[in-house]
This record gives sequence, C-alpha cells and structure tokens, in this order.
Amino acid sequence: MLEGPEVAAAARPPREIAPPLRGERWWTPNGPGNDSIHRRILIPLSGSLWAPERYAVDWIQLGEDGKNFAGDPKSNASYHAYGREILSVASGKVVAVKDGIPENVPNAKEMAVAIDLETIGGNYVIVDVGGGLFAFYAHLQPGKIRVKPGDAVAAGQVLGLLGNSGNSTEPHLHFHLIDRPDPLRGQGQPFALTAFTRIRGEVKLNAEQDPVGIAMTGKEAVRNQTYMNLELVNFE
Repeated sequence: MLEGPEVAAAARPPREIAPPLRGERWWTPNGPGNDSIHRRILIPLSGSLWAPERYAVDWIQLGEDGKNFAGDPKSNASYHAYGREILSVASGKVVAVKDGIPENVPNAKEMAVAIDLETIGGNYVIVDVGGGLFAFYAHLQPGKIRVKPGDAVAAGQVLGLLGNSGNSTEPHLHFHLIDRPDPLRGQGQPFALTAFTRIRGEVKLNAEQDPVGIAMTGKEAVRNQTYMNLELVNFE
C-alpha cells in the first residue's frame, strides 16, 4: 500500500487541434507515453516545479527508405523535415515570438549558441488558442517566422519554417500545449489531433537509435485521437 498526500488528477480533457504539419511519414522519437523522456522532465523555476513537456511531441520526417536524411548528414538541408511549413493548430492570437537564434550543425558536439532558459527553445512562436491553452512551436528557422505578437491567426495558417535552432540536434518540430504563455513555466496539457493516417508497422533503428527503415503492414485513418510516442503518420 502506498502512503502519502493525495494528488488530484487533471480533469481537463484532451484539446482537439489540427496537425501542425503536412506531408507523409512524420515520426516522433519523443512523444506522449510512459517511456518518453518528455514525460519525466520536471523544471524548478520561480519557486515551483513545472512539467511543460508532459504531452510534448518531437516530429521528424522520414523518406521512403525510412531514413531521416539524404545526402550530407552535417547539412540541415539534407533532412527531409527541414524547411517544412509550420501550421497553426487552431485559430488564436500570437502572444510571443523569438527569432534570430542561429541554427546548429546536425549532431555537432557544440550548439551554435550556449543553451540556457532563453535559448533552449530556439526560435519559437506561442499562440493563445483559447480555453486557457497556449500552443508552443520550437526550433524554427531564423528569419523565417511569418507572424508577430498581437497577430490573429487562423487554423492552418503558416507560422514559420521547421529548423534546427536551440536545444536541437537535427531539424525537427517540438510542439506542446501549455496552460501559461511561457515555454517552461507552465504545465503541459493533453491534446488530440483532428485527423491523421496512422502507418502500421515498425520504424527500424540502428545501434545508435537512428531510423534506417520502415516495415509497413498497413494504414489506418484516424479522427480525434491522442498522438502517442513512436507514432508514424501521414498528415493531409
């Protein structure tokens, strides 16, 4: 029998949102799930403990061969995800933008800038999507963000381009919903995607845990479901 103080469970149901990306073979090595690194991150700031990434997703894109890049692995442009349009998941108002952080060389030993509380998310956009929720889009390309604080945005509107800035080792989109307009000082909130196609099967990994192939067994059209760790999907 476990002893200790009672802790209330969050009663907020998952917020239904549109996908923040388009295209095929989006895979998440870090997504919602008990074995995800995001779920276990607790950040002590301002006298409180925050879990902003509890339901966060990191999306990378795979090619038909199941690999995440083609060409020079030290060039961001070689990665299939690089430069993809980042879409607003709902209508709302832009409340914060960070730009001007240079991009990293993929898998380099050192980041382009020192990583601290101001640079960890790289170039980012935060959108107030209503209901006390804020959508956070991180690691975008510098100079390619298309909105500014105060802008009203529609669902599906392009916010910027996928990049490799901040605490990032390769081009990817980090996305999470949070209950405060701050990337770190808030509690992550669950969400469900309105529509996607789940690719059944397995993403094959090498010894370094890099994707090297896809063993596909089928596809399934999905509506209004939560997105889980290691999902491989197509977005319309």
